[in-house]
Amino acid sequence: MTFAFVSMALTLAASHPNPSELILSLHDGAAFNLTVDNRTFHQQASSYTIADLRPGKHYIEVMRFDRSFNGLYYVMGAPRVVFSGNIQVPARKRLFAHIDHRNRFVVTEKVALRPVQVNHGPAHYPATYRVVMSPQAFKVLKESMANIRFESRRLELAQHAIITNNVTSAQISELMGLFAFESNRLTLAKVAYTHTVDPQNYFLVHRAFRFSSSSRDLNRFIVSNH
Repeated sequence: MTFAFVSMALTLAASHPNPSELILSLHDGAAFNLTVDNRTFHQQASSYTIADLRPGKHYIEVMRFDRSFNGLYYVMGAPRVVFSGNIQVPARKRLFAHIDHRNRFVVTEKVALRPVQVNHGPAHYPATYRVVMSPQAFKVLKESMANIRFESRRLELAQHAIITNNVTSAQISELMGLFAFESNRLTLAKVAYTHTVDPQNYFLVHRAFRFSSSSRDLNRFIVSNH
């Protein structure tokens, strides 16, 4: 029996006009719980996306869960704190960060956030705007997928949702975290490419692969479909 630890997307209420986003994981992909300021998230996920995060100082605590094989299946050990302290969040940035092997908070990349344009205007602007799946609809999709036992059925639902909506690269990356099998991750990434409003950010999707061969396969697919 194996465990598939999913990426969790969470929202913290923010009234600031220039909110940011934090995508946090552990250096080796282990599961953990996360506390941000006065809120604790107990999903035991391998990655958390904290959206609508106000700029400034935030306290975070990371509690790691190690697993071991007992001869029949993997079991989770007791949690242990691997990081606690304040971090500084700039305005209008997506921060990719991880806790390294020395238990340090390390920011590996900062990407400027820009609002996604949504078509609420006249019908004569179809080529300028693409409607993106709303955060509420995306949340429902992820919850529905998480409640499906078989990955083949989970993949069918994800594909149907993607081809009937437009999505972002970050959303596809999160959905890929709901699959344990690399082949399903790759299939989803290929299906989603032509339905993604920001293909220039598809490097986020590549991050969700476990093997470099999958990334190369996706690149060949993209090149052949241009």
